[in-house]
Amino acid sequence: MIKPKKIKKELAKSGIKVESIEISKGGHLKLHLPNGRFVVASKTASCPFALKRIAGDCRRELRYGI
Repeated sequence: MIKPKKIKKELAKSGIKVESIEISKGGHLKLHLPNGRFVVASKTASCPFALKRIAGDCRRELRYGI
């Protein structure tokens, strides 16, 4: 299970700011980005590269403006 604090810390190392993290009813994480968009990620990621994939998804969404 990936903890929200660990995700924020790892994404901050990559220069990605996450405003808030919300846990959905289905057990997923909803990461709210500064531009008003969000990324949904699995809370129980089984892949060791899960944080890198989440960072890539965040970068992709941050390319779009408000």
